[in-house]
Amino acid sequence: MKYRYATAAAILSGAISALPVQAQQASPAPPDTTAVSVGLGVAYMPRYAGSDEHVVAALPVLTVTTPWGGFIDGVQGIGYRHRLGDTFFASAALSYDPGRTDANEKFKPGSNQLKGMGDIKASVLVNAELGLNLTPRVLLAAGISQPVSNRERGRTMHARVNAIVLNMPKDKLALAGSAHFGSADYNQSFFGVTDTQAARTRFAKYSPGSGLYALKSSLAWTHTFNANWSLLAATEVTRYMKTAADSPIVKARTSYGTMAALNYTF
Repeated sequence: MKYRYATAAAILSGAISALPVQAQQASPAPPDTTAVSVGLGVAYMPRYAGSDEHVVAALPVLTVTTPWGGFIDGVQGIGYRHRLGDTFFASAALSYDPGRTDANEKFKPGSNQLKGMGDIKASVLVNAELGLNLTPRVLLAAGISQPVSNRERGRTMHARVNAIVLNMPKDKLALAGSAHFGSADYNQSFFGVTDTQAARTRFAKYSPGSGLYALKSSLAWTHTFNANWSLLAATEVTRYMKTAADSPIVKARTSYGTMAALNYTF
């Protein structure tokens, strides 16, 4: 294991994409003024989805929320969230997914264990989500991510629930669970092995088809020191389901990632 620098997109999209970096609230209300948070942390994560190898990476953090609904965050990207009363919301955003390599590179998920599999190209994604606030502390949501570049890599869908289980003046604890589904193209890109790839590697051919590929659960703790400084620590467990777990490149049916970041809000 060694240290490496990576972008937030590479970390969140590649290996611990559902870590709740913005999970301080189950359903954050828009601020009265624009709020900007910057920070720096560290993440411990699998090299790629299904890897049994882990790396440590520096994690820059940037979060922006505006009164009119615009936002920037490390999970959904740059977008707009529209509220329909106090119960429903809809959001749309653009984000970047770095893809995957078949080598140990600094800025992309990947591993030397995948040598011969070739690269999955990076892509710009359009992310859309609809949500329902069951209570001020419990949120249900479902969404889709569609690539607009390198579209052959396929789309994903998800359903999630977020809940604030502890809400004190200086400390918040959030739980989240999600189910992740891939199109046939997506599951083939990230978990499949084609005839050509099988001929170049030690992996047997595998064609997973579309469907549920992972269940994820996460826990996030936020401690507020004062009006400006806060600490976020989060961990996530991913359980790969049959569609992905039967893949010869998935070395760990259950994987985990964790991160911590010190943030400044102004």
